[in-house]
Amino acid sequence: MNIYQFSPGICPNWQAGLMSKLDSWCCFGGETATRIFSMTPSGFSLATEEKVQVSTAEKVIKILALIFFPIILIALAIRYLLHRKFDRKCFVIPQDTPKELELILAANPQLVEKAAREVHPGFFALPTKYQSMYIQTSKG
Repeated sequence: MNIYQFSPGICPNWQAGLMSKLDSWCCFGGETATRIFSMTPSGFSLATEEKVQVSTAEKVIKILALIFFPIILIALAIRYLLHRKFDRKCFVIPQDTPKELELILAANPQLVEKAAREVHPGFFALPTKYQSMYIQTSKG
């Protein structure tokens, strides 16, 4: 597979820049890279071939990144899916809510859910600081 690099004076489009960065990340040295040093607006380029040398420390970092990057992506995807499901069902009460009211709400979560489900949909279009819901319970 070809490895492309661009000289500092060359300003490629974002696709060529991304290709160059990915080639650099996947290159472990000992390979021949094509270094582009001039490019016309039509895409014609002048290049030289060079032997790529990568330090041992850089190779170790690249290998560790190749090992851990997929694990991190999987963890982030799972986290996103779990949060997406949970965030829609989480009703946050204000911090200045008295403890006794918090205990009443904790004892009657079905009332809060009913109030949240029956509210007009326009309520949720308001900014959070203007969203205020009053729930009345009968004591007894």
